Amino acid sequence: MKRLLCTIIAAALALAAPAAAKNITAAKVCGADGCRTIDQPTEQLLMGGPPTSGPTNPSPFVKLSFHMGGNRGEAARTWFFPRAKLVLDDDRVHWMRPAALALMLKLAREVRPFPASQAPHSGFPAPEPVTPPAPAPVPADTGTGGGSDWWWALLLGPIVLALGLWLVRRRGTNDRREVYGLGGAGDGQRPGGTSEAR
Repeated sequence: MKRLLCTIIAAALALAAPAAAKNITAAKVCGADGCRTIDQPTEQLLMGGPPTSGPTNPSPFVKLSFHMGGNRGEAARTWFFPRAKLVLDDDRVHWMRPAALALMLKLAREVRPFPASQAPHSGFPAPEPVTPPAPAPVPADTGTGGGSDWWWALLLGPIVLALGLWLVRRRGTNDRREVYGLGGAGDGQRPGGTSEAR
């Protein structure tokens, strides 16, 4: 009885192995220089640990595509980031550590990785908005343009005032000469009102 049970288990495992191998019918790894076919792909390439947090910033990566057996011919794809040693799932949101890390690293070396700028942005946190710096205060005018007008007023004010006082004094002197009958040096008059003989 025990021998028969072992035979049945062995047969079941032998039948299950080919069925599992047929789950992935074709697979390829792609990079910036094209794609390479993966020989004898296994479901280990799709397996990994529990979801984990992804890297903060993108880095160079390769893309893996899988075609499944069955009537519907389902397909899946993942993004492997060798530097972070993490895989971004087909939903472009969840991250995991690959079960076949050594094989993934080997496959990534067969192609030239895509640049980090082409990584799916949905798998990375959005950058924090940058607050623009406050504008610098405008310096006060120190002597150019309209701000220098008061210097002119301060400089010309005393001159205009002195000129006005001089004109007032000169006019007052002439008025006194007329009152007392005094002529100027060139009017031909002497004190007393007599004309000088010519």
